[in-house]
This record gives sequence, structure tokens and C-alpha cells, in this order.
Amino acid sequence: MSSRVCALLILLGTAWLAAPAESQNLIVNGTFDQDLQGWDNTDAASWDMEDANQSSTSGSLWLPSPVDLNTGNLVWQCIAVSGETTYEYGAKFLIPAGQVGSAQVGVSMSWWETDQCELGGGGPISFAPEINSSETGTWMELSGDSVSPLEATGALLFLSNTKTANPVGAVVTQFDDAFVLPEPGGPALVLSTCATLLMLDRRRRDSTRRAGR
Repeated sequence: MSSRVCALLILLGTAWLAAPAESQNLIVNGTFDQDLQGWDNTDAASWDMEDANQSSTSGSLWLPSPVDLNTGNLVWQCIAVSGETTYEYGAKFLIPAGQVGSAQVGVSMSWWETDQCELGGGGPISFAPEINSSETGTWMELSGDSVSPLEATGALLFLSNTKTANPVGAVVTQFDDAFVLPEPGGPALVLSTCATLLMLDRRRRDSTRRAGR
């Protein structure tokens, strides 16, 4: 019986791992299909019809930098998370080539005690590493990972564009395919469960044999 249960667990675990990453994405509207719904602090941002994957039914986030040097604009989204869990986070970006100045894009996260990411608790618990790039001319992906603190129940994902050089005007960046994914833990759980079931099954069979003597 236990071996059959283990086989079923392994099958379910394999199917779970084979599911597309999008099904686990905690970010709402990370692909910016038609608008910026789900994102906050979007006054400086707008929706653009260009998509990172050349989809005709989706778009991207258009985020210009401020005019002043070494200042940035950013958008964010609050999500619910679990403590002591590894999360992968990131987004695709494009700094169009041919602009007068330069910019640095960033993707980062902060951990919060409330799932609404409210300041009432005294601010964020801690910050995940910020991932940056200044590459231009093609869509690229920024990604990183971080373990949430034990007490974390919320997280903010930030997408930022900071002007690093330009005597006049802003520098434009586009973002698409933003994500926060909990790290898969299925295989370890399956193996642990199977090991426990097999151990109990051996004990039951040994006990039955001893009782029959």
C-alpha cells in the first residue's frame, strides 16, 4: 500500500514541477496585458503596446526617469508571502538605445510584517538584494532570490529607473513579465513523506511477522 501511495506522490510531485511558472506567480498583472492594474505609484508611468515577447495582445510598463540626475522613479506591488520561504523575483526590462543619457534599472523587494505592507508596524523588516543593469537596446531579464524573514507576511516588489547621465530630459525604460515565485519544495516533501510511509510499513510488517510466530 505504501509503495503505491509513494508512486502516486511522486507522480503528483512531477506534475506539480512541470506546471508553468506563471501559475505560481504572486504578482498581479506582471505581464501588463492591457494596463497597469495592480501596481502602485504609477503617476509617472504609462502603459505601452510593445511587449517583451512580441505579443500582439499584451504590452509593457513605460517608466521614464526624473529629469534631475541621480534621481529615480519606481512602481511597486504588495503581495502576501510566508515566512522562512525562498522567493525568486525579477522582471524583463528594455532601455531603448539611442537616448541622449543613460539610466540604471532595478528590481528589488522589501519584507513586511503585514500582508498589506503597511507602515504602521514601523516600516519594512528587511530588504532583499537589489538587482541592477544599465544594458541598452534589447529586452533582458533581471532576477534574484531571497529568503523571507520568519515574521514576514507581506512583500513589496519594486521596479525602478534611475537617471545616471543626461544633460537634458528623462531616460525611458520599459518593464514586462514581473514575477515573484516561491521556490519549489515539492521533491523534498515527496521524498520525506515516502520515506516515512515506507518506514511505518516495514514496522507494521515486522510486527505482523513477530505476532505470527
